[in-house]
Amino acid sequence: MALVIEDGSGKTNAQSYVSVADVQAYGVTYGLTTTGLTEAMVMRAMRYLEDIYFERWIGVKKTEEQALAWPRAWATRKDGYTQGESTIPVEVKNAVSALAIRAITSTSLAPDITRSDAVLEEEVGPIRVKYRDNAPTVTIYRDVDAMLKPVLAMTGNSGRIWRS
Repeated sequence: MALVIEDGSGKTNAQSYVSVADVQAYGVTYGLTTTGLTEAMVMRAMRYLEDIYFERWIGVKKTEEQALAWPRAWATRKDGYTQGESTIPVEVKNAVSALAIRAITSTSLAPDITRSDAVLEEEVGPIRVKYRDNAPTVTIYRDVDAMLKPVLAMTGNSGRIWRS
């Protein structure tokens, strides 16, 4: 099965912003190994990106019928420029590629959290580990968050004022 790649037209059956070949090219550019990469791994990366960043994108979906979050309308980037309504930001494509490469060695980019994930202190034989109280219990892909910054809306108390 070949992935259906979103080309900026708002496809109703799109499955990804990048192909396996796109991820491999990204890997070559940044010196990352893509051996064993499959379409299923690209799909896992897409699902993670779509689920985790769903409410954080700038703008709004270009059409209600499109399968993925991008392309978007009224999307003003953090640098002040308007993202074209028929384009997928390079940052989004790069994020999918980075996540797909991680999926090569991970069965899940968003693993289930169990009660043991919140252990504050653990001792096994002579080794003792203690975590800070505010240590996260989930994986945070800081490089992905950083690369997406230009196309993410402000979070928390943004101080936005809307006129009606």
